[in-house]
Amino acid sequence: ALRLEVVIALKTVSHAKRRLSVALTDDAREALVVAMALDVIASLSASREILAIHVICGDGWAHLNNLPPPVRIWREPDGHDGGMVGALEWVASQVDSEALLFIHGDLPFVDSNDVTLLASAAALENAVVSPDRSHMGTNALLRWQSQSLPLAFGENSYARHLAVMETAGLHWREVTTAGLEMDIDEPADLQLLADHSARLGKHTAAWWQRYGDCLIKDATQKVL
Repeated sequence: ALRLEVVIALKTVSHAKRRLSVALTDDAREALVVAMALDVIASLSASREILAIHVICGDGWAHLNNLPPPVRIWREPDGHDGGMVGALEWVASQVDSEALLFIHGDLPFVDSNDVTLLASAAALENAVVSPDRSHMGTNALLRWQSQSLPLAFGENSYARHLAVMETAGLHWREVTTAGLEMDIDEPADLQLLADHSARLGKHTAAWWQRYGDCLIKDATQKVL
């Protein structure tokens, strides 16, 4: 069976998810960023397919320092200026693994079953891509060491990843699940936390218990 290593890049907490600032205080926004990342890491840690979880992060992530193996924390090297993709590729260059899974830290509904599906889809050395709900962004990408597949996270990354794989003639598969699709980027996305609260990981569920009431308007019972 395929045994994967994972790479996650986490922005400096105070800079993360700035688009949520119109709906959340800075404290609530930063707490949500941390809660979602902890839930993603917990789901990965619970997956039997995962050998190691490499987390490269900016400032404000002291919460991660005491996480047990298979988590390993990386700090970006001085002078590094490649954005998130550069950070991910830098860690990838330091890791000797037959296959790497790159996944975002803002997927509060992801669980170990989603990880199993990603690993299964990678059989026979398939690359694997998981789009967001809009099929504009990429929330997870699995790449084999043997494949020439530069990361294209960012604007329209789903289309760009597909184009790269097609051009390179790679065998690839798409995995789409609710857990992998539902990222939290925009204020409207906070409604997902209300609509699917029973599916939240424990850290984001605790966040919702603390802050959710502030987001729900009495008149409509809708977030924002």
